[in-house]
Amino acid sequence: MIKKVLAVLAAVFIATSFTPGHAKAFDFDATLRIDYHHTGAADEEIVALDRVHREGPWPGPRADLIDDLDLGRYRALVLDAATGEPLYTRGFDSYYGEWKTTAPAAEGVRRTYHESVRVPFPTDLVTFVLEMRGDDGAFSEVFRQTIDPLDPEVREDPVDADIVVVEAHIGGDPANCVDVVILGDGYTSDDLKKFASDVRRFSKALLGQEPFASMHDRMGVRGVLKPSQERGCDEPTRGVHRNTALGCTFNSLGSTRYLLTEDNRAIRDVARAAPYDVLSVMVNSERYGGGGIYNLFNTFTSDNQWSEYVFVHEFG
Repeated sequence: MIKKVLAVLAAVFIATSFTPGHAKAFDFDATLRIDYHHTGAADEEIVALDRVHREGPWPGPRADLIDDLDLGRYRALVLDAATGEPLYTRGFDSYYGEWKTTAPAAEGVRRTYHESVRVPFPTDLVTFVLEMRGDDGAFSEVFRQTIDPLDPEVREDPVDADIVVVEAHIGGDPANCVDVVILGDGYTSDDLKKFASDVRRFSKALLGQEPFASMHDRMGVRGVLKPSQERGCDEPTRGVHRNTALGCTFNSLGSTRYLLTEDNRAIRDVARAAPYDVLSVMVNSERYGGGGIYNLFNTFTSDNQWSEYVFVHEFG
């Protein structure tokens, strides 16, 4: 795992050290968030565009924007609309990709998941392409959409007024750092001090481990919280259901300790209050559990004896 983490971090760090090859294609003072619905079962996939958003400054690398790690079930591509030249690519996994592996999906049961891809904001017309990896390892196209960054339908919604941002560790400019956002779920408005304390504790835990300890000046860790109506999260097998901001739940995809959320839009709308390359979701709970999906998000609970270990593990 450490080798994989080092490879991913090295790719981000090295990319910030060279002159951007496609700088003219993007406005790095903004981020384009592409929301879509992903529907189907094990043997079918249907993708439909939902919304397109303009968000804050692009926090990722500004050079070497072509992902050569060859990881993930899916790959997002931004192409020059006129020439078809790849301007940006990124491999990732998705909740839908995990759904496809379940028994109900194999039996033909369909589900729909909301997903997002974030890219540097284009300066001209681009083509967004989503590809899936087959059993042979090769990618095939599942969705294609032309996007006009000047379209009046591109949303620029303000951040909710009740969102709280905690700066636990700022290594430098987001363009030159790996920026981690720890989202809080199941923290009420009475838990703001606890949330801030928890964010700083887990920031310290992450930066105390290699390779992060040696790269602390190239890391940023921030906590972002939209207060929930209730503490904790859903625990379906125990008959517990909570009203929380991000909708986290145990028993995800039928696994008792698997802790995830299907409310992608809520996650993205809260997270945009701070720059981020990596999303972690911290649930205000003493129960053991967590989860992680490559280049999507990871989860952990705040107050179990194994919580710091789970956080670093799922981050990896």
